[in-house]
Amino acid sequence: MNRRLTGSLIGFAAIVSFSAPAYPAERNPIFAKAHLTINTGKANKAVSGKGYYADYYGYYGNLYNSYAGIYGNEGSYYKNYSYYYTAYTYSNYASNDYYNAYYYQLHGQ
Repeated sequence: MNRRLTGSLIGFAAIVSFSAPAYPAERNPIFAKAHLTINTGKANKAVSGKGYYADYYGYYGNLYNSYAGIYGNEGSYYKNYSYYYTAYTYSNYASNDYYNAYYYQLHGQ
C-alpha cells in the first residue's frame, strides 16, 4: 500500500511540475530585452590569427561567454537571481575580452 501511495505522489508531482507555466521573459529583469546575433564562420576567422593578444582575449571572451550561458540557464531553471547576476558578471567579462580582441585585431600584436 505504501508503494502505491509513493508512486502516486511522485506521478502527481511530475504532472504538476510539467503543467506549471513557464517563466516569461518579460518578467525577467536582466535578460528581458536581450537579443542574439550569431557571427558567421568567416567573421570568427577574421578575429583569430591576428596576434597573441587578439587570440588570448578572444579565447577568454568565448570562455566567459559560455559561463554566462550556463549560469543564465541555471537561473532560468532554478528561478534564482544569484545565477542571473553571475551570468551578468560573466557576460561583462566576455564583452570586455571581445572588445580587447577586436582592438588588438585592428592594431596588431
